Amino acid sequence: MDPVRLTEAVVRDLSRHRSRNDIIMHICQSTGMDWKQAEAFVQQVEQSNRATIAGRQAPMLLILAGIAVVGGLSTVVAMVAATLEGTIIYLPTLPIPYMGNVVYFSLGILGIAGGLLGLVRWLRDLRPQ
Repeated sequence: MDPVRLTEAVVRDLSRHRSRNDIIMHICQSTGMDWKQAEAFVQQVEQSNRATIAGRQAPMLLILAGIAVVGGLSTVVAMVAATLEGTIIYLPTLPIPYMGNVVYFSLGILGIAGGLLGLVRWLRDLRPQ
């Protein structure tokens, strides 16, 4: 198989979140490379085409990051409002009042952090090497 076409196929498959092992297996079957060579080839293609792969993954990653940030932010705001109004969220396994509020507030913060971390990593991968 032509190396250029093989590289394009690997970039396409990585952009679609296909399993590396599946990609390597396909390369081994179609080119006759052994596993180590195919694995090194996939790793080299991934490193040299990181920006292209990240660009193709952008729509899905942006949607997921946006959902995480908006969901986390709404959870944080709801917990702050509920706590200020005196609403106590009881969780049966937690003996302290207001711990449910703290748990949900913390989950909101984690959602915001996870979404922002995903965006930062995506932006880092977009930069050409």
